[in-house]
Amino acid sequence: KSSEASTRREAIIIYDAWLAGYASHVNRVAENTYDISPVVNSLDMLNLLIQQCERNPDAVVETIVSGVLAALSDAKIESESGMVTIGDGKDARDYRRATIIAVQRKLDELGILNGRADGRYGPKTAASLRAFQKSRSLPETGHLDSRTLLSLLLG
Repeated sequence: KSSEASTRREAIIIYDAWLAGYASHVNRVAENTYDISPVVNSLDMLNLLIQQCERNPDAVVETIVSGVLAALSDAKIESESGMVTIGDGKDARDYRRATIIAVQRKLDELGILNGRADGRYGPKTAASLRAFQKSRSLPETGHLDSRTLLSLLLG
C-alpha cells in the first residue's frame, strides 16, 4: 500500500509539472494572454482535469487538457495582475486580482452583489458567493473554490 501511495504521489508530481509546462506554452503563444486559466492552484487544475478524464474515459489526456484550457480561455487573464489570497491555512487559495474583479462583475450582473468590483475579497463578496452557490446547488461555503469559479465565469 505504501508503494502504491508513493507511485500515485510521483504520478501527481509528473502530471502537475507536465500541465504547468503545457499551460505555460499556451500562455506564450495565445494572443493577448498572460494566464490562460483563472485557476492558479495547480492541484485544483489537476483535480478539474481528473474529473474531465473520469467523465471521458476513452479520451486522450492531451485532448482533455486542450479542451479544458480552450474552455477556460473565456476567463483568461490578459495582463499581469497581482495575487489575492482567500482563506487561511490549508484552505487558502491564491487568485489573480483580475479574476476576483471578473467574479465580482459577474455577481453584480446576476444581481447578487451590489457594489463596485474592486478585486478585494471581503464579507460582501463572500455572502454573494454563498448566494450564488445556493442558486447552483453547490456547497455553500462563500469560498471561491474551482467549481464555483468555473460555474460562475463559464456558466
